This record gives sequence, C-alpha cells and structure tokens, in this order.
Amino acid sequence: MPTYLMQLLRFSLFLGLIPVLTMGFLSYYIAAGDVEQKVLASNTQLLRQNEQQIEDMLKGLERSTLQLANSLLMKQALQEKWTPAHFQEIREMSSALSNLQTPVMTSEAYFIHLNYGTVTGLDRFQSLSQFKDKDLIMNYASHASSLFIDTSSSELYTTLVQKIPLFPMRTGAKGLIVVKMPIKHIAERLSKASELGTQYIIDDKGKVIFGSIPAPWQDELNSTVNTEVLTRIKNTGMKPQFEASSFRTEMDGGKYNVTYLQSASYGWTHVSVASVEAMTQQTQHIAWITAMVSGIVLIVIIVSAYIWSRRMYKPIHRLVEYSRQTDIELDENARPSSSNELHYIEQSIRRLSSSWSDLQAQLSTHTEHMSESLILMLLSNRIQADEFVKRSSRCGFPQSWHALSVMKIQIDTFHLSKYDEHNLELLLYAINNMVAELISPPHRFAPVILDHAQVTLLIEPSNTDEAATGDDLFYQMAVRIKDQIESYLQLQISIGLSQSFLDLSAAPEAYKESTSALRQRMVPSAGCIIRYAPHPTDHIDSRTPYSKLREIEEHILYALRKREKDQLTMAMELYLKQITENRAYQQELNLLLIKLAMRIIETAQSQELDINLGDSHSGEKLLTKLTKLNTKEDIRYWFEQQLFIPVIHAMEQQAEEQQVRIASRMLDMIHSSYDQDITLESCAAELNYHPFYLSRVFKKDVGMPFSEYLASYRMNRAKMLLENTSMLVSDIGRKLKYANTSAFIRTFRKWVGMTPGQYRDQYEHSRERPELEPGSEL
Repeated sequence: MPTYLMQLLRFSLFLGLIPVLTMGFLSYYIAAGDVEQKVLASNTQLLRQNEQQIEDMLKGLERSTLQLANSLLMKQALQEKWTPAHFQEIREMSSALSNLQTPVMTSEAYFIHLNYGTVTGLDRFQSLSQFKDKDLIMNYASHASSLFIDTSSSELYTTLVQKIPLFPMRTGAKGLIVVKMPIKHIAERLSKASELGTQYIIDDKGKVIFGSIPAPWQDELNSTVNTEVLTRIKNTGMKPQFEASSFRTEMDGGKYNVTYLQSASYGWTHVSVASVEAMTQQTQHIAWITAMVSGIVLIVIIVSAYIWSRRMYKPIHRLVEYSRQTDIELDENARPSSSNELHYIEQSIRRLSSSWSDLQAQLSTHTEHMSESLILMLLSNRIQADEFVKRSSRCGFPQSWHALSVMKIQIDTFHLSKYDEHNLELLLYAINNMVAELISPPHRFAPVILDHAQVTLLIEPSNTDEAATGDDLFYQMAVRIKDQIESYLQLQISIGLSQSFLDLSAAPEAYKESTSALRQRMVPSAGCIIRYAPHPTDHIDSRTPYSKLREIEEHILYALRKREKDQLTMAMELYLKQITENRAYQQELNLLLIKLAMRIIETAQSQELDINLGDSHSGEKLLTKLTKLNTKEDIRYWFEQQLFIPVIHAMEQQAEEQQVRIASRMLDMIHSSYDQDITLESCAAELNYHPFYLSRVFKKDVGMPFSEYLASYRMNRAKMLLENTSMLVSDIGRKLKYANTSAFIRTFRKWVGMTPGQYRDQYEHSRERPELEPGSEL
C-alpha cells in the first residue's frame, strides 16, 4: 500500500479508534472497580456481623457467669468445704452451671474451690488433686485477669474463666468458674457465604481459633497471610473498632484479596480471604457488552476511514504516476514504490530541474574519457589517422596545426625523495593534471598516461603569435612543465621530445622517438630534457664484441672477492660509463646489467655465501626490478644495496668464522703437543696456511702471539708438575722441551716471578699452614 495512503488511513483510524478504545476501557475499568468495591464492602460488613455475633455470644456467657458468681449459692460454696455429704448443695451448683445462658451448647462447666481443692461439675464432684486438668486450673488461678477467655490450651474447646470473688486483687482468688465451649459450634456461627470468600478469626499470635480453612490454603495462610495481617496491624498501630483494611496476595497460583478487622473486646482479628477472579467474575458480562459495542463502532470507523482516505489520496496518486513517467534517471525496477509519495514528487521535480546540468557533466566526462582513449589508440597505432580526425572533432580537438611533437615525461628515481614506488600511479595522475593546466588546449591534445609515463601530443597552432616556433616552442613548453613539477611535487623527472612532424600517422613513430630519447638520459644525467636526434649505430668489432666490458667485469669481481670497496666503486663507475656513453650498448643495456648481476650472484654461490638480497624474494623479482631502473644513480645504488653490500658482508662473516676455526685448531694443537717440539711453522705445515697469516689470525682471536701463549701454557703445566709431583726441575724442563735447565729456570722466573724450587717450597709451606677462617685474607 502506498505510504501516503497508509499515513492518511493511520491518521483517520487514530482519530476514530482512540476515543472508542478509551471509552470502552474506562467503562470496563470503572464498572470492575465498582463491583470490586462492593464485594470488599460486603466482606467488611460480613466481618462486622461475625464480630458482633461472636462477641454477643461471649458477652451473654460472661453475664450469666457473673450472675452465678454473685449468687447466694456461690457465696455459701465459698464459705464452707463441701463433701459428698453436701449432695444437695452440689446438685444445686450443677444445676446452676448447666443453666448458664449461651447461644451455643456448653460442653463442660466447673466450679473449682481453690482453698478447699474441690471440683464441682455438671455431673461430678471430685478433689482438685485428682482432676485431669489440675495444672491448667492452676495456671488459670495465677492469670492476671479476673475474667478471660482461653483459646490456646485446646484445639477443640474455647474456655471462659471467671475468678471468684470478682475482684481478687486484695484477697486472692478463692474459686474459679470454668466454662468450655466447642470451637466447631462457635465456628458454625460464622457466615457461610462462600461466594464472598472464606472467613476465620486469628489471635494475637496469628493462630486460627475460629473458622474453617480449605486444606490447600492452611500452610500458606498460616505462613504468609496471617503473618502479613499481624505485621500490618503492628506497623499501622490499628486500634479496635477502626475501619477494616485490605491487601492483595497470591496463593495457590491465584490472586486473592485479604480483608481484616481487629476485635475491640478480645484482641482477635477477623479475616476474610476472597478470590479476585471470583470478585471480578460479575464484570465479565459488562466486558463482553463493552467489547461488542466497541467492535461495531470500530468496524464502522475503519470502513469509513478507508473510503475517505482513498478519495483524499487520488490526486496524490495521479501526481506520483506522472512523476514516475517523467523520471528519466530511474528505471521501473529501481523506482522506490514504498517511499513517501510527497517526498518522491519533490525529488522528481528536483531531478527534472537538475537533469540538464547532470547531463552536461556526464557528457563532459564522457568526452574527456573518449579523448584520452583516442590519443592512446593513436600512439599505439590502433587507429588510422583519418578515423582519428573524424572522431577528434567530437572531442573538441584542434583540426589544423603547423607542427606536432610527442612529449614523454618519466620519473627518474624515488631515491632520496619523499615518495616511493607505491606512489607511482598517483604521481603520474598529478603530473597529467599539471600538464593539462599548464598547456592550453589549443597547444595540445588530451594528455594521457602510457607505459608508466605521462605522454602529451603537443601542437604548434597555425595562427600562433608566439615568438618561438617549431622545436623551440616545444622545448619551452617542456622547460615550463619540468620547472613546475620539480617546484610543486619536489620530484626529479626527465622529458623526451620527438622530432617535429605534421601528419598524425607519424604519431606512433614519434612516440617511439620520445621513448628512445629518454633512454639517452643516462649519458648526460638524470633530470634533463632530451630531444630525439637520429644517429648512426656505433660499430663493434664482431670478433671481440664485449672484450672491454668483460675486462671491467673481471675487475669488479676481483675487487668484490678482495673486499676492496673503493676499487669496487671505481670499477662499477667505469662499467656504467662504458655502457651508457657507448650508443652501441644502449639497445642491450638491460641484458648487460642482468649479465653482470648474474655473474656476481654466481661468484657468491661458488664461495657458498649466504647472502641477503634485501627486499627481493626471488631472483626473478630481483632482476625484474633491475630492468625498471632509469638512471645511472639508481643502477649504482641498486648494485650497491642489493649485491655489493650483502656479498661483502657475507664474505667478511665467512672469513671471520674461518679465522675462529683456525685459531681453535691451533689451540688444540698447543694443548695436545705442548711437550713436543711445536712451532708456528709446524702448525702452518699441518694446516696448509702461511705462518705469517696464522700468526696474525692467532693474535687477533686469542689476544697474544703464538710464542707467548705457548710459553704461558707450558709454565702453567710446569706449576702443576711442581705442585703434584716430585719430579726434578731438570726433568720438568726436559719434558717441556727446553734446551737446558737454565733456560727453563729463566723462563719460569720471567712468568712466575720466582725459580721453580722457590715455587715448590712456597707451595709446600702453604699446605702446612692451618686452614684460614672463612672470610680471612692471605
């Protein structure tokens, strides 16, 4: 359904439905509240009736008991001690007890003479000591009140107790009148109106004393409802004869209303528990009637709202359909059928008003792309000149000129600049935009990006007013562009210019000439403007085509093996000069560089060097990167960083490891052959190295000359022999290969500072001294 129609329908329904629903809800709510209030009032009235009936019954019994206590018979009974011989008085007392006026039947009645210890009942006379409720009677006698009702001593009876005399505070109680009434007879006097709930009476401890409670409710009433009633009475400070109170609770999965009223005379609390569902059952008829009436009214409102909403929507619908028919941007599937119609109409009008400017922008963008595409096709020889002229008129290209030339701009190097190779496309795009701004359209065709370079087909107009013409004009354009690019982008570039030509069919060849001109920039230097000039190819003797280059290559490899960095730099500079200045090598420049790189890598592999090739992950990527270098500086830097430094570092590391191994072998030979005629020459003969080289390696690794280390080691062995053996000094000297004893003693004194005999005596003397205390010094 359309959005605006839905909004009209919702608004109409809102105006009609809200009052009807509100009226129906309020009617039902008020009626249900009135019924509930009436039920609560009825329960309260019933509680008051129960209270009145119970209290009237007990008050009547109290009056009868009071009359008996004030009777002449009771006074005589208190003054003398009865025995079975007083059967006449006992019969009169039993008759008086049976005649006590009460609405319910009394179960038992007694007169207890506390002083004489006798019990007179309806059909008995016995001693108090033999009475079954003796302890209970004694508790009654010690009770603080002269007239009270006991409901806690028995679950079957309620007992009224009257002390005699009526005011025993001074003389003490002499007798008791005890009347027992069955609780079930008293409970029968409570209301049986089950539709109004369940009524019962609890004492001040929450115990049910009168009333019949359904079995499922007993535990919940005792633990929850009765406790809540006593708590509310305590918190509110309710006094007898105050108004009844009520609250709601949940029991056995249902909601119930609890009404309670505290008795003014006995401190009991009358409680009524009524089901809320039963209370509101009477309101169901009202609810059904209200729902039926409201439903009929709702149906009428909905039908009316729908009819009138559609009539109001028809003009809007016609505008929407017309807007969709005139919408030129969205097709049938893309039109938002569920959007707001008024908003859609507004957007459609806006689109219609801006369609002309949008169309102009699209045509301009399309023309620009088509212009670039035509130039790319022309330079790559994929379109004929006649076809290009036909299409170029649609792009606004000049149709006449005096001369043409192809200008190709290429970034020389990213070395020592703030850019890297990842910025190449972005930089070419920036250069392309700068060329478009610096050269006016009459002097150029559309600038394009081709083969990682910026290319522009320059024009010398037929009716130009500039002083420079032809190649000079094109050169001035190139100078201005180069200066601006280096100023704003801080980027070093080179520009190649082709020869001037007139026919567009020569444009592909002119593009090749500009590319060839850029290849020549290694000869002067990077960052230059080069005009293409045809020249004869240099002749190289076919018998020795690369004799000069091979000689330089051998010099480079020799300097690399010898790790002579200065000689290596000079040889590489000579090699680059040879291949860049000799035009015969320019066509094979990349092959020559790859050949040199491969020879360097083979040299490193032949010496089993573990070289690190920088950021290249394979030989293929390494050589591919080499072929993309444009200047001598880049080539020199690449060879230095990718080959020379890693290879020299690997050679130095290999040489250092070799020297460590040689020094370790020489130490092993000294340690194992110190007692033989070992010399530097004998070590050199065994290791196949020159003695001078071994001497230099040993001193560098160990830190002392070979002869000094040998003498030091022999002296240490001599000290061990002096300490641990009884060999003669002369024998030790001969064992250590000294020519005579005097030579041994002189050498020992030089290293130790004493003669061998003195050293042995000192050592033996130190062994005889007692052991030093820990921490003491020699």
